[in-house]
Amino acid sequence: MRNYFLEGCERITDKSIKKIADLNKNLQNISLISCYKITDDAVCNIVHSCSDIQNLSFQYIYITDKTIYEIAHHCSNLLVLNAKKCPFISDESIYFLLSKKPALELILDWVP
Repeated sequence: MRNYFLEGCERITDKSIKKIADLNKNLQNISLISCYKITDDAVCNIVHSCSDIQNLSFQYIYITDKTIYEIAHHCSNLLVLNAKKCPFISDESIYFLLSKKPALELILDWVP
């Protein structure tokens, strides 16, 4: 599959996301909005396993700058990143991401 929309799956864990990423190397779009148990480890696994990823959406997830830096370094095909309501992402990591991917459509609830 190329698309996974797991919005509101409050019980899904990093282990499940790792399995999805491992089995779907051609994944292009994934939405993890309000999947509260997902951490940096799961999103970084997607970033490393799915080189074709074009759209990442992870609103209301407690990821950190670690994920943003991994995205900047490994997601060469990324077109859209939705990171609304992710309180542990700093301005610095967003600036770094935009310096690496100036054409990226970045959806935030604040302006860096």
